[in-house]
Amino acid sequence: MLLDIWAKCAKPEDSVYYDITWTGVVGTPSDKQREVFDVVRGARDVGIQTVQQAFDAKRKVCGWEVDKAVREFIDGKGWAGISSIALVTPSPATSRQRRES
Repeated sequence: MLLDIWAKCAKPEDSVYYDITWTGVVGTPSDKQREVFDVVRGARDVGIQTVQQAFDAKRKVCGWEVDKAVREFIDGKGWAGISSIALVTPSPATSRQRRES
């Protein structure tokens, strides 16, 4: 099950969007679902750690730096070339790509 929620305040006009996605399994998760969950959770933790280290060092961090760290983690787990979004909501094509790699 996937729940995607987003919102934006009307005022001020330049306010930012808020976006969060939750996923869940009805019943007992399969081994593959557990693997995907572990990879996504690990990638999230790497992203948080990347931002926290920059913050602690009082260094500006750019989104691309966080994205790079997260993608390197995902690639290192054997999911190279598949975005984190595809990990959460794999299409038949991305599932086939994973099986063939």
